[in-house]
Amino acid sequence: MYQPRRLRLEENRFLGDGLGSLFHHPDYFRLHDANAGLYIEGFDGDRLVLVLHLSPEPNDSETWRSPLKGTYSAYAVSPELTLAAWTEAHDRIERRLIELGVRVAELLLAPMAHAQPHAAQQVYLLSSRGWCLARCDLNFAMDVDGREFRERLDADHRRRLRNALAAGVTAVRAAPSNLPAVYGLIAEGYRARGRNVSMSLDELTIMQEHFAHRLVLMACSKQGHMVGGTIALQLDPGVLYVYAWSSLPGQESENAVTVMAQSLYAFCQTNSIRLLDAGTATIGAQLDAGLAAFKRSLGFTESLKPRMTKTLVLTETVG
Repeated sequence: MYQPRRLRLEENRFLGDGLGSLFHHPDYFRLHDANAGLYIEGFDGDRLVLVLHLSPEPNDSETWRSPLKGTYSAYAVSPELTLAAWTEAHDRIERRLIELGVRVAELLLAPMAHAQPHAAQQVYLLSSRGWCLARCDLNFAMDVDGREFRERLDADHRRRLRNALAAGVTAVRAAPSNLPAVYGLIAEGYRARGRNVSMSLDELTIMQEHFAHRLVLMACSKQGHMVGGTIALQLDPGVLYVYAWSSLPGQESENAVTVMAQSLYAFCQTNSIRLLDAGTATIGAQLDAGLAAFKRSLGFTESLKPRMTKTLVLTETVG
C-alpha cells in the first residue's frame, strides 16, 4: 500500500520566509496576531514545502481564521509537494486544532487567477475533508504579457486614456515618504463614495516599515497637482495587488485610475510580474455591479476567491 511521504511539522518556529508570500511571511503573521495563533511550517527533509497559519478571533477563542487580517492566506505550498503528503499533513493539523479547542476554522484562499501551485488541489483537499464553501468573492485580475495596456481596454476607455494623456495627466511611482499624501487622497475619494479604507494610515505605515520593498505607491498628477493615488502590494514575486486606488473627488474626468492602471501594468512588465490583481467587486456577498463593469472595461477578468470553513468536533478522528 502506498504511504505518502510524512512531512515534519513545526509550530511557531518561524524557520522560513513563508515561501515568498507576503501573507504567509512570519513577520506578517506576528504583526497581526496577538501571540495566540498557530504558525505551521511543513518540511520535506530540510526543504520548506508548506505554510499555514490560523489565529483566534479576538472575541471568540473557539473560532480561528486564516488570515486574521489580510486579503487571503490558507495554505502556501511549493510545486514539489504531492497531494498525498499534503493530505496527510492536513489531517495532523486538523487534529492539532481540535486539541487546541478550536470549534470553527475558516480559510480564505487566494483568488484562483493567482494560480498558486496546487490551487485546485487545495479546494479539492479541503472539500474532501468536510470543509464547505462559506462565501465566494468575485476577484478581478489581468495577466501581464508583452501587449500594450491600451490593447486591454474597451473602446471607450482607450479614448479616455488617450485624452487624459494628451491633457497632461501622468502617473509615476511615488517615494515611500509620500504614503501619507497618497493615503489621504485615497481616503478622501473613498469617503466621497460612502466607503472607508480598510486599514488605517498607522497600520499601513507599520506594514511599510516591515515590508518596504513590497509596497508600491503611485501618484497621478495634472499640472503639478495630485489627482489620483494607488497603494499596491507585491504579494509574491509574480503578483502585484492593488490594495486601494482612487481619483480625487471632483477629478474623476481626468481618468486618473485608468492612467495609474497603465503605469502599474508597465511596472509589472519591467519587473517580470505576471499578474496584476485589481481586487474584488463584491462587498460581503453582494456584487457591486458598477465596480465590476469598470474593472472589466479596464481589461481585468473574473476569477473566484473561495472562503472555506469547517466545524471541528472534539471526538472526531481525521483521516
